[in-house]
Amino acid sequence: MLTELGWTRAVTSGAFSLSITLYGLLAIGMGRLTDKFGPRLVITACGLFFGLGYLLMSQITAVWHLYLFYGVIIAIGGSGLYVPLISTVARWFVRRRGVMTGIVVSGIGLGNAHTSGSELAHLYLRLAYLLYYCRRDSSGIGYVDGTVFSA
Repeated sequence: MLTELGWTRAVTSGAFSLSITLYGLLAIGMGRLTDKFGPRLVITACGLFFGLGYLLMSQITAVWHLYLFYGVIIAIGGSGLYVPLISTVARWFVRRRGVMTGIVVSGIGLGNAHTSGSELAHLYLRLAYLLYYCRRDSSGIGYVDGTVFSA
């Protein structure tokens, strides 16, 4: 992006700084929205923002596009994915709650390290779909379309 559009590192790092700052600030509000509306709605909406932001990133022609698409839209999408995932997994598992939370957090980190932006957006959209249609079942963690996932 630096060479293709002729931007400096300061310009691109500014968009990243904006994104990380908004991500952190908005995560607090997303926690409150998760408590109020549940993880399905929050993850679905944020997955759509996340995917939309990455789709719009392919159309960047000006600096303000980068700041809007990456710095704001992707930050909105990303801020609502971590908190609902962790709180949902913590409710699903009574035994070994800490281990399961650790697996989710490490999976998020490893997934971010080993996937490209478009693959990551696709994974988040699939996760939003999964959690939207996931129903609680007392015999296991939950089920999706009749398939039971157990601990």
